[in-house]
Parts: sequence; structure tokens; C-alpha cells
Amino acid sequence: MKMFFDGGIKFDADRKKGKIVSAFIIRDGTNIISQDFSLGYGTTPEAEYHGLILGLKKLVELNISDVEIFGDSQLIIYQILGKYSCDSENLKPLLSEAKKLIGNNKISWIPRELNGEADAICKGGLRCNI
Repeated sequence: MKMFFDGGIKFDADRKKGKIVSAFIIRDGTNIISQDFSLGYGTTPEAEYHGLILGLKKLVELNISDVEIFGDSQLIIYQILGKYSCDSENLKPLLSEAKKLIGNNKISWIPRELNGEADAICKGGLRCNI
């Protein structure tokens, strides 16, 4: 079983914050669960973290474990793995929540071009939901 997550943003004029959408895909062979969420206002890393957290919550809800999790945000993946520190006060609680939910699941970084389905869901959510 695999899960992919992503986050997207429609920036305000200052290009620092904007309206965010997060998405995840849980794939088991040909069966797919996917969702996108319009989450209000924030930053790109916040959108990415929310995609991961919402996907992890869905795995818990469905009692699914031993999942390979993939995302295209090196920042998020490497913070989870402890390779990068987290100095941002707005990301610390998201990192903490993600670490609690991740359990024994394996998480890995993938290039953006390999995360196309989750990215497409975010882009669709940005066009439709905001």
C-alpha cells in the first residue's frame, strides 16, 4: 500500500502566504482513496504538512498500517526523518502531529514528477475550491 501527499497555494500579492489546498492519495493496487481539502490561509509548507497529516489520519481511521508514504517536499520529509531541524513556530506543531501519526509507516521523498496525481488533485482544488 502506498500514500502520496501534496500541498498547494494560491499566493496573495506579497507571495508569502495565500489560500492553501492539501491532498492525499492512498493506493492499494487499483483501489484508490483520494481527497483534497481547502484549508484557508497559510504557507506552502503548512499545506504540505496538512496533506500528510490528513492522509495519516485517514490511514488510522481505516486501520491501515505498513504503508509507504511519498511526498515531493524535501523540507517536510527531511524534517520528519530528522535530517532537517524545524525552526519555524508555525510548523513545529504540524511536525509533532505528523510524527505521532506516522507510526511504523515508511516515508520517502520523491521528485515532483513522480507525485503527479497528488499534485493534480491540489491544482484542481486550487481552481475549484478557492
